[in-house]
Amino acid sequence: MPSLSIPRRLRLPRKVSLGSVLVVPFVLQVALVVGLTSYLSLRNGQQAVNNVAAQLRQETMARIQQQLDQYLAVPFLINQINLDAIALGILDVNDLPALRRYFTRQAAAFGPVDFIFYGTAEGEFAGGGWPEGRDAPLQVQIVSQDQPNLIRFYVADAEGNPGRLIQSSPNFLVRQRPWYTAALRTGKPTWGEIFTFQAFPSMAIPASAPVFDRSGRLQGVIANNFFLEQISDFLKTLKIGKSGQTFILDRSGLIIASSTLDRPFVVESGVAKRIEAVNSADPLLRSTARHLRQQFGDFRQIRESAQLEFRLAGDRQFLQVLPYQDGRGLDWLIVVVVPEADFMEEIQANTHRTILLTLLALIVAIALGNLTARWIAQPILRLNAAARAIKQGDLRQTVEVENIRELEILANSFNQMASELRASFEELETRVEARTAELRTAKDLADSANRAKSDFLARMSHELRTPLNAILGFTQLLLHNPEMQSGNNELSIISRSGEHLLDLINDILEMSRIEAGRLTYQAINFDFYRLLEAVEDMLQLRASSKGLTLSITHADNVPRYLHSDEKKLRQVLINLLGNAIKFTEAGHVQLSVQRIISESDLAAGDRPEEADDTEVHLLFEVSDTGPGIAPAEIDSIFEAFAQTEAGRKADQGTGLGLPISLKFVQLMGGTIQVRSALGKGSTFSFDIYAHTAESADLDTQALTQRVVGLEPDQPTYRILVVDDRLTNRQLLLQLLRPLGFEVREAQNGQEAVAVWEAWQPHLIWMDMRMPVMDGYEATRQIKAHLRGQATIIIALTASAFDEERAIVLSAGCDDFVRKPMRENIIFGKMAQFLGVRYIYEEIAPQPVAIASDGLSADLLLSMPPSWIDQLYDAANQVDNRRLSELIAQIPEQQVTLARTLLQWVRNFRCDKIIDLVEQLDGYRAP
Repeated sequence: MPSLSIPRRLRLPRKVSLGSVLVVPFVLQVALVVGLTSYLSLRNGQQAVNNVAAQLRQETMARIQQQLDQYLAVPFLINQINLDAIALGILDVNDLPALRRYFTRQAAAFGPVDFIFYGTAEGEFAGGGWPEGRDAPLQVQIVSQDQPNLIRFYVADAEGNPGRLIQSSPNFLVRQRPWYTAALRTGKPTWGEIFTFQAFPSMAIPASAPVFDRSGRLQGVIANNFFLEQISDFLKTLKIGKSGQTFILDRSGLIIASSTLDRPFVVESGVAKRIEAVNSADPLLRSTARHLRQQFGDFRQIRESAQLEFRLAGDRQFLQVLPYQDGRGLDWLIVVVVPEADFMEEIQANTHRTILLTLLALIVAIALGNLTARWIAQPILRLNAAARAIKQGDLRQTVEVENIRELEILANSFNQMASELRASFEELETRVEARTAELRTAKDLADSANRAKSDFLARMSHELRTPLNAILGFTQLLLHNPEMQSGNNELSIISRSGEHLLDLINDILEMSRIEAGRLTYQAINFDFYRLLEAVEDMLQLRASSKGLTLSITHADNVPRYLHSDEKKLRQVLINLLGNAIKFTEAGHVQLSVQRIISESDLAAGDRPEEADDTEVHLLFEVSDTGPGIAPAEIDSIFEAFAQTEAGRKADQGTGLGLPISLKFVQLMGGTIQVRSALGKGSTFSFDIYAHTAESADLDTQALTQRVVGLEPDQPTYRILVVDDRLTNRQLLLQLLRPLGFEVREAQNGQEAVAVWEAWQPHLIWMDMRMPVMDGYEATRQIKAHLRGQATIIIALTASAFDEERAIVLSAGCDDFVRKPMRENIIFGKMAQFLGVRYIYEEIAPQPVAIASDGLSADLLLSMPPSWIDQLYDAANQVDNRRLSELIAQIPEQQVTLARTLLQWVRNFRCDKIIDLVEQLDGYRAP
């Protein structure tokens, strides 16, 4: 067994205690105190810097704001002086030469403004001053009435009289200039848009004001140009630390003035272009603008003064931004940014000295710490190496430590632990190997069972639904055959038996969906009263045949129209009532429905605005006088395939109804409870949450009549039926050929591709599981051709799993129909994709004084004449939705009339409603 020992050169001359060795941590205390002192000094210095920087930014911002107020007041002061002179008659706006001379002298008197001008309502223009700066010659600019689109620039004398023509420029429309339109738009003194002089070059902003005569008629617009270089010149005079700067932006992010840039625009190819702050060549200005945009999202979002911080190249920058508005249209941002480094120089020097002293103290502490480490670290590292080796599976480890008493004791304990761990591990390893083998065998069996179950369900779905397709399909054909009227009763028995078998298959597949977690909630708007009546009609004959009384009632506060999963709710009611009828030999079966009113609903009764009137909580109770359920069986009745003693004696059902019902109820927000006593019957109660709906929101069903032929003047449609089973092909052939379709057949995908290439059918009914070549491959080959894109392919499959639909559509099929096929679905798909128009069976009227079902026409007299007219009109138009709304208005005392009419509507027997109305004495249709 290997042995680990400490090298002799590290051994101490005598054994000492671990406490004595650990005295040296006082060094760490010294370093901690010195470091904390340095840290607090630095923090206090930084706080002082923050305060000084904030004060400096505020003072600078105040100076800038004050100077802007002074600068920007001058242009409007000039305009107001001129407006007052015009109003007093001192200036005549119609004497343009006098205006030019006046403007020239006025521009010379006001430094911030270099050019003053006036545009008339007729398009004339007069201006005087230094538009290119006071270093350039004095100019006057003229647009006369005889040439309203041409502006001329003249060198002027000291009096403002024009001299030498400098240049002229066409297409100068005074009334379309931005300064002119801005004054007209606001109707008061305002700023225009900032513009650049390309030849100068310079940047200015016009201040303009409209001129009205005493009657309020516009005479023109007076304005002057304020050159923005003056603001930049002022900003450059400000001292903000060593390298701080300030600049002004408009809300679009363009620079107006800057303390660092020579000018806030560039000239490219002779065109002056303003600079965006985020693209400025100055790195501090650019970074500041980008931080503002990142912080606020947009410059227009800055509504009030804000102090921020950001880092540039690792250095902290202090930033303050202030919106500036003067009430005359200006909306600018004043920005001041100061680097922290401008104030931190002395503080950093002190910090450096503190750090040097700290480092000196740490060097001493480190020297002592190294000695301590040499005493303790090596034995501990040996222990750590041995522990790592044990972790990796090498349990043959021992450690030898000398000189340090506590570590020697620890090493002995470690060696003893390693020895015991080695023995335990060997025993555990043997047990784990045995258990692993058992688990592997169990897993293999479980995987095999799951694969077998999935294969069984898929095969059962296909193998059972495929023959059912032929049974139910040919039964439909025979029921419509006049020659088989004598055998309709037997054919109906076959059809009902097939449907029952299909229901059993669907129950098993539904359970598999539940176990796979693929159950979904599909809510629609429906008539809840009609649902209860339909369930009662469905089960009444079964109950009567056993001599049972079946009653279904609901409380008055239960809403008629609901928004929930109607299909699942119907299935739960049929399952529970069907079970009650099945196991009850005498007595009654009852269903009662009540609305549960919660405490929150009661509390909101006096506050209707706080109540949620759309959600309802319903309680269903199904009670019977059957044999009851033993207490020991109640806990297991909701398990799949589980049956009670009474169920096993009856030898009926699959034991899936209650598990499916439980899952459906849970999906609708409730649960099922059972109360039962042997010999006294059972009560199954469940609750659901739903929402109320209006009658106008009900989901209606389309009227379906039997197709008996094709309308004339249609193309001859070629239909290809592909199925490996002769019965399925014959079913579609006998259904389609008598109507006038050209139909051919193929028994596998390879034949289907060949027939398609030679015959070019309009539509293919394609079975997906076939020998030789399946429907998936055949569909892909057909759809791979350009002509195949125009061929409609509808998949026929016996699978009941929803995943099959996605697989089929991904193969290229246009739609998907499950077997067993329904006649109306087949014809509906062909009408949808090919536009086929059908001739439907006409229902012959039955003119009798007493309508079928024993309903007397006199019962209609209890309703208003206008209601009878609406009923007749809706029946003539086959408007099931309107008929349902009218039937809902029948009083509860006329339950027989309401129930019979509703039954006719469900069975699409509008002819019976028409006959019943026409039997009224003296009735004339509207």
